[in-house]
Amino acid sequence: MTRQTMDGQEPIEERPIEPAQPVVENGECEEIGLLDPPAVDPSADSGGRKIGGIEIIDGRELMRRAGKRREDEIWLVDDWLPERSLFLMAGESHAGKSMVLLELAVSVASGRPFLGQHRVNQGPVLIVAAEDDPELVGERLDLAWRGKLESIPFPAQPNDGAFYYTAPVEPVGAPIWVAPGRAVGFGDPASEDTFAKVVGQLRPRLVIIDSLKDVVSGKITSGFYATLVPRLDVLKKLAREVGCSIGFAHHVGKNEERQGTDAAISGTNTFIGSFPTRWVVKRLPANGSIRAMSVTRSIKRAAPLPTVLLRYTIEHCRLCFDAQDADEEKIAALESQNEKDQAILAVLREHDSIGVNELHRALKQRNVTMAKDTLLRRLGRLQKSLHAARGADGKWRIGMEDGEVRDPPTRVSAAAQTHTRPTTTRKRKKS
Repeated sequence: MTRQTMDGQEPIEERPIEPAQPVVENGECEEIGLLDPPAVDPSADSGGRKIGGIEIIDGRELMRRAGKRREDEIWLVDDWLPERSLFLMAGESHAGKSMVLLELAVSVASGRPFLGQHRVNQGPVLIVAAEDDPELVGERLDLAWRGKLESIPFPAQPNDGAFYYTAPVEPVGAPIWVAPGRAVGFGDPASEDTFAKVVGQLRPRLVIIDSLKDVVSGKITSGFYATLVPRLDVLKKLAREVGCSIGFAHHVGKNEERQGTDAAISGTNTFIGSFPTRWVVKRLPANGSIRAMSVTRSIKRAAPLPTVLLRYTIEHCRLCFDAQDADEEKIAALESQNEKDQAILAVLREHDSIGVNELHRALKQRNVTMAKDTLLRRLGRLQKSLHAARGADGKWRIGMEDGEVRDPPTRVSAAAQTHTRPTTTRKRKKS
């Protein structure tokens, strides 16, 4: 061998590698092989042991256990929800969380793809409906089942807002159990034990608790979230033992800059980090009867996943979803749309009822300018989608909020929704 120097190349003296020198301790000599692996008794149990009260598990044993699991057992819903874990879906009120969770429940129970795209492992579902009454949950489940069993293409344009109700469909697949009201009280040991017994007896593959604020007692504060973390550890153990995924619907803070990120979730960092799977929802402007949201997924078991743009509507009494990956630019473009409609609805929410002229002035105070005939056209469109309603006195009020379902006895035509403006008689001036 040679090496380059300023005077050219010169040979390198090659020295033989000497064996490791013995270490002498107390007059005894012992050879040390630094690269030799430690001797392992193959007959020994490498599953685990305790040293000083600390459990030590051989990593090779964990690898063997992971290798024995089939690929389809890792995910309950591909790219969305791992098996036997806790998950949290957080978003502002009326963002559409309950609708997405019902789509999830029906997908798992029926064994049909979630959002029409993602493979699921079929199994029973338990819904703790702590926020809504059983009748409303039943109506929404009916819409979700229809959309799953009798799928139709997602509408390109908003519908006229009229709903069609026929005989309920007959669900197929695994059962969906519903526990209405505040059937669970986290923080109460007796209630938690009862919940664990119910889950252990029914053995669902998916448990949905809607929502967290309705299954706890007392005022939710930062101190409360700290006390809730140990209770989540109990749920993690229950999920592993029963073989189910347990999820909560939760709310976010009001800081607009944090919306759509983990930082928006209400609670301490320790509480948020206790959920290995988190879906953060950000509501986007609606297009008539078509509601939209972005969903950011954080899953510890998976590589970073793209943000998903979700749109849903009720078409011919079916809950229809459309899902596609979206980048930040596309989400920002959608947020900038329909701002004027959102401003109109914001004013309507502030008043029991309001006339067109007063509404026009209120919009100007919000720096939202539009001609009065444009305002009337927008109100007419919002009326068709049931977001706004016009009374017999000609004044306007807020209509159906996101996620609500109304059950009119018959189809309401556009003519029936339009109220005739009362006529007035003018007196002639005497010449």
